[in-house]
Amino acid sequence: MDLYFETAPLQSGRIASVRDVDNHTLLGVRRSFGTAIGFRAFSFPEHEVIGTISADEEQAARFELRVGEESNTLVRVARGGGHPLYLLRHGGWLIAGTEKSDSYRGFQGFSFVFGMAPVMTSGGRTLRVQVDKEADSVTAVLVAAALDRVRVVTNAQKKPPLQYSFGSA
Repeated sequence: MDLYFETAPLQSGRIASVRDVDNHTLLGVRRSFGTAIGFRAFSFPEHEVIGTISADEEQAARFELRVGEESNTLVRVARGGGHPLYLLRHGGWLIAGTEKSDSYRGFQGFSFVFGMAPVMTSGGRTLRVQVDKEADSVTAVLVAAALDRVRVVTNAQKKPPLQYSFGSA
């Protein structure tokens, strides 16, 4: 199952609609401003909150995830120089990828459960989230939104390279 949502409106605080391949809206996601990194997923068209993910720091190594009645924790196990490794504790997902390209893949044991990568569309930068089971779609979208926010924060904190001038001024 492939899901798509635009990242620019989401990161700026507006609602991003999560759509399927046929362009039908399945979920809505919105950034929460009460924590450094926080997102809420809600059902469409009822607008009932069905999941949240949050972290207290922008460079967080731990995210609290709640989908329905289930609580979960997403933990960064290794930083890896731009190739972080995350573990979704109670779900048993191991998520690896690249911060710079914003592409990640998640596995449970040896089977694929989750993948995300950016895609350019007419609406701008869009995340494509692949989910093996429809039941994991809310979890996958919230994890994708949080990992994209980590990328945005990390890129914003990088300093420009030093500039040298040779010769007289």
